[in-house]
Amino acid sequence: MVSAMSGLGGGVRLYAETTAMRARQVAGDLAVLAWVVLWALAGITLHGLVDQLATPAAAVERAGEAFAGDVGDLQERVGRIPVVGDELRDPFGRLGGVGRVLADAAATQQQVVHDLALWLGLAVALVPIAALLVVWLPRRVTWARE
Repeated sequence: MVSAMSGLGGGVRLYAETTAMRARQVAGDLAVLAWVVLWALAGITLHGLVDQLATPAAAVERAGEAFAGDVGDLQERVGRIPVVGDELRDPFGRLGGVGRVLADAAATQQQVVHDLALWLGLAVALVPIAALLVVWLPRRVTWARE
């Protein structure tokens, strides 16, 4: 059984030979694994929650694009009105530009929310994982080397 728990490099053991010490080491390793999984899930969950904040901006983007398209169609139709059509085209063109600006702003907002979700999720997961590993890993490696 001891040979099955040996490390890769000749004579390096990952776990103690005594049952009580080996049980504590395995329990500690499993606790660290649970800690990592817990915080990874917390980061993933937070990412998903924050990412949902982009949903209204997606609706605004679609509305802005639809508005710009509708005003563009209207601009074309108004342009066909005899005598005053050409004069009325420009204001409708500017109005369509407002829809495009709105759609672009909503797309930018979505990207900012997606980026925020990513970085918040990573921070929530990595900070506690790194804090534990900075304390636990050197002790574990030192014991295995001894």
